[in-house]
Amino acid sequence: MTKPQQILQQVFGYPEFRQPQGEIIDSVLAGERTLALLPTGQGKSLCYQIPGLALNGLTIVISPLIALMKDQVDALQRRGITATYINSALKNEEVERRYQAIQQGEIKFLYVAPERLLTKKFLEIMIAKPPSFIAIDEAHCFSTWGHDFRPLYRNIPIFIQRLNTNPKLALFTATASAAVVEDLQTSFKVKDKNVFRGNFFRPNLFITLKKFELQSQRFLYTFYLITRVFPRQPGLIYVSTRKMAEMLNLGLKKLDFNNQLQLDYYHAGRTNKEKTQLQEKFLNGEVRVMIATNAFGMGIDKPDIRFVIHFQTPGNLENYVQEIGRAGRDRQFSWCELLFHPQDFELHQQMQQKSNSPSSKQSLQKIIKFVNQASCHHEKILSYFQDPQILTNGCARCQYCSPYSQPFLKTMQEQLTKPSKLPTFIRQQQLILGQNVPMNPTKLLAFGKGMLQ
Repeated sequence: MTKPQQILQQVFGYPEFRQPQGEIIDSVLAGERTLALLPTGQGKSLCYQIPGLALNGLTIVISPLIALMKDQVDALQRRGITATYINSALKNEEVERRYQAIQQGEIKFLYVAPERLLTKKFLEIMIAKPPSFIAIDEAHCFSTWGHDFRPLYRNIPIFIQRLNTNPKLALFTATASAAVVEDLQTSFKVKDKNVFRGNFFRPNLFITLKKFELQSQRFLYTFYLITRVFPRQPGLIYVSTRKMAEMLNLGLKKLDFNNQLQLDYYHAGRTNKEKTQLQEKFLNGEVRVMIATNAFGMGIDKPDIRFVIHFQTPGNLENYVQEIGRAGRDRQFSWCELLFHPQDFELHQQMQQKSNSPSSKQSLQKIIKFVNQASCHHEKILSYFQDPQILTNGCARCQYCSPYSQPFLKTMQEQLTKPSKLPTFIRQQQLILGQNVPMNPTKLLAFGKGMLQ
């Protein structure tokens, strides 16, 4: 048995590696600069934690995500592994204490944000005690062609050069287009043979796309999903803006007369304390459904998310695939519903005009093509991420390959044909709510300015 296999079994408790985890780890330990594209839920963190344990010396994990740092450090510490993180959330006194622990050789894993790399004190410590291995997480943030470009990631090659050593190096991302992969290979000198791709076909995810001409119908369908189709199941609802996160949260709660939805919202505008509390509540089940912008989800390790609803079309295919990948990490059957309206694309065009980014314009065209192209949804994802798999007889895991209808929606449509003095939107709410509907229909939502009033 190899040393990585021993670590896998004895430290992490897994009997064997998934493909291509073993190959990635072997490449890293052989000293090859390595790039791994592993979709969410395929054990990306093991691919840098196991080499870090197999090697002598310090391992640095560069990550932009404070939530991920804390979660992974806590998990390593529970396994008896010395790990810590340094980021902007810490007070100066605590940062100094952790610096001392690094200098004294007490730390095996150090998680650090990219803005820390070229600061004077940190660089001095790293030059005096250089790491044996550097893992770059969310590596797509390095590329100007990426969907989440972060300029401070461009400091990483400068940091490595300043060390005057040759640490082992690996880059990890859940989603990267062909242009991003090429940029990363060129910038970090990664050979083709050391680029590894995980399986982008997730057979436990059923993907549906639904077009809505009316915002009101999209809202009601979302309420129907979380109350009728996925009752008592944990899930995520993604939106494109902070304003929509707050509006949708308000609208859904107005119909939650018995306070059973366990619903909340998350976006970058909430305080650090609020965000930390929301993450913890979602992980422990106090919040069942989280409405969120793309600020939420990375580094959140919750295996039993049963559904991901995109209430609005995301701005690019990379974000979409990363976000639906948060469903069904326990390999159980889960649903991914994308609900789109023509105004979604107008919204993203407006946002792009402000950013003036050529890559974002190309990304939007690709997600529009994904939404409108009549073919297997999983195959479109495989093609975009250059996964060579061929689903000969279709995937049987999307609405295109396996059309289905929900009996309740048919029943509701039949009921709506009966004469009534009430507006259709009110009657739909009554039918969805069933016996829980109040007798006074004025307590239901009317559709007007601001979408939800």
